[in-house]
Amino acid sequence: MNREAIDILVHSAWKLLEAKDYLGARELYTQGLKLDPFDATLWNYRSNAHMKLQHPELAFTDAARGLQLLDDKLATTNLSPEDRNFSVFMKIDLLFRCLLAAENLDICQTALKYIDRLLTNSHLLSNEARQTILSKQKSLKLKIKTKRHAFARASDSLRLNLNDVLNLGTMRITKYPWNEFEPFNSENDIETELKEINIMLEPIAPKLLVVRM
Repeated sequence: MNREAIDILVHSAWKLLEAKDYLGARELYTQGLKLDPFDATLWNYRSNAHMKLQHPELAFTDAARGLQLLDDKLATTNLSPEDRNFSVFMKIDLLFRCLLAAENLDICQTALKYIDRLLTNSHLLSNEARQTILSKQKSLKLKIKTKRHAFARASDSLRLNLNDVLNLGTMRITKYPWNEFEPFNSENDIETELKEINIMLEPIAPKLLVVRM
């Protein structure tokens, strides 16, 4: 029953996207995720809606969650060839979406990590997609190099450790339980405590996520 209802929601959301009603489409994808929070495709679709609404931080979170689900799925051995092929290409799409969101957030090092993952699957990419990714890689590396040199010049008198400071502000999210309906598998007591803290913070800071470093 859930699958049929989700297919209807996805079809309706697609029509809203074509009409540029991104808020409406996002709401339908959210309804779908309440029915099946393990559907990586829905996380991918809602990530796209977030990007259309210019919320790259939410787009990154959704895409990363979808990627996590697909990695778990592809680690199993009981997938049919069709399901495995679909999952692989969906993974490519999610990797690229993570890249775009990280690039939009100006998190260059994170974006480069997703580029590296994409290039390991370069045989699955079209020539145009591969050239786009290589161009982004070159641009991001130049941007990082420029930032390093600028920071080094500005911080000489302060005697700061460049390698320590460069990681400040880097997004490090290992779990993505920001939706109240998403299942959460706690690894130990620390993870359980973190979940409780995030639940308490949700009403006053909905975009804040406390994670274990």
